[in-house]
This record gives sequence, C-alpha cells and structure tokens, in this order.
Amino acid sequence: MDIEVTKLQKHLTLLRQEYIKLQSKCVDIEKKLSLANAATGEIQEDSYISQLLRISNNLFERETFSDITVKYANKSVRAHKLILAARSQCWCADLNDVDELLLDGVSCEVGNMLIKWVYTDHADVRNDESVIIELVKAANRYKLKALRTRCEQMLMSAVSVANCIRFYQTAEDIGAESLRTYCGEIIATHWDDLETKDFLGMSAPLLYEMFKTKSSFPLHFAVRHHREDVVFYI
Repeated sequence: MDIEVTKLQKHLTLLRQEYIKLQSKCVDIEKKLSLANAATGEIQEDSYISQLLRISNNLFERETFSDITVKYANKSVRAHKLILAARSQCWCADLNDVDELLLDGVSCEVGNMLIKWVYTDHADVRNDESVIIELVKAANRYKLKALRTRCEQMLMSAVSVANCIRFYQTAEDIGAESLRTYCGEIIATHWDDLETKDFLGMSAPLLYEMFKTKSSFPLHFAVRHHREDVVFYI
C-alpha cells in the first residue's frame, strides 16, 4: 500500500509540473492571439500593435519619456503614465495631475514583479505561496485582472485534498474567486474524507456558510467538529 501511495504522489508531482508548463505555454499563446486579433489576423512585425508592444517592452526600467515615479517598499522607479493607464482603469483617472504613484503595502519583490508585468506582460513569479498571495492582493487592489488570473492558476496547481480548506480560506481572504471555486469543488468531492483538524484554520463565518451548503442542520456539523465559535456565530 505504501509503495502505491508513493507512486501516486510522484505521479501527482509530475502532473503538477506539467500543468505549470502548460500554463506558461497558455500565457504565450494568449499573448500571440491578442497580437493576431489586434493585427486583423496576421502578426506583422511592422504593425502598429507590434510596434507599441515593442516600445512598451523597451521602456521597462528606462527613463526615456518617463513622466511619473512609482514608489513601493524602499524603492523608486521611473515610469510612464500612458502605460500604467493602459494596464488598469484604476490608474487612468488618478494620473493626470500627479508625479508620483505609491503602491501602498507592496513589498520590493512583489513590486518588481508587478511593474515588469505591466510593461512586458511577463513576470518572473517564483513558486512561493506567500509571494504569489501577496501578488494576487496587489493585482486585486489595482485591478490587474490578467495578472490576478495567472497567479490564481499557479496557486491552483498547489491545491490538494490535504490543503484545500486552507486554500479556500486564503482565496476568501484575498478575493480570488477562481481559486475559491476550484477549492470548493475539491472540498465537495472529498467531503467525507475531511476531518476536524482540516477545518481548524477556517473562520467561523466561512465555515458556517460551508456547513449550510452541506446540511439543513449546520449546528450538528459545528458540534461534531468541535467548533464552538461556529455554534455561537449561529
């Protein structure tokens, strides 16, 4: 039995690695598709959209034409209002009369990844759960939908039966709807396999809502799993 479990774990690890590779390929394909659609079906190196993208990429970490300073953590970088406004409606109305944009609560590492993605549509996101979660929060705050989607997909690749509850709570905390839905499906599939210890990290309101979807008597579930906070919340 132990040998079979080990084999399955190795197989799942390989599948996750392949899934991450496919995600990267999908990002590249979507980028090419956007180019193709914008250029009426043909990607031409001298097309208007191609030139704009090339200019945007080349302006990353350069002061040429820069007209605003972006600050985060202990770092300041010169940037371009037009590119920032093109990336997010959140920035469009606020950049006209300012010379400085503060990314509040963003670490240096996450700020670097965010700015690089804004300019190049690519970010060197390392496979670190805490960093990805922080990047999702920043993407949500500044309405960078495509970046948020990519980060959620990376988090999904790390979800398993053992941690689906924790990731479900995380998704709720950071507003990651796709991740929450994905974790919810795993929870529903393996509901009978979950134990009391699996629910320890979940907040009382969220756990109450989950118990309600499983039974007309959520109080019974709360008592069974020794969650007095849920009982009092009800």
